[in-house]
Amino acid sequence: MIGYLKDKKIGAVIYNVGHNYILAIILVILANLTPYDWMVTIGIILFAHVSLDRALGFGLKYSTDFKDTHIQRV
Repeated sequence: MIGYLKDKKIGAVIYNVGHNYILAIILVILANLTPYDWMVTIGIILFAHVSLDRALGFGLKYSTDFKDTHIQRV
């Protein structure tokens, strides 16, 4: 959200990097390859967070406006 203070495009990129399933899956895989068990918890929480966002109609942001998502206009 802090990225939106600078620019809509930067804000959308930062938001989309943090709100996708790929990051959650990478965290869970890394947790299995390293001794950092806490990454599994973070990965599962992120996966649930992204899933709830999608279920409520929030999605990845377009750079045109914060309210423009790939699912609907919020």
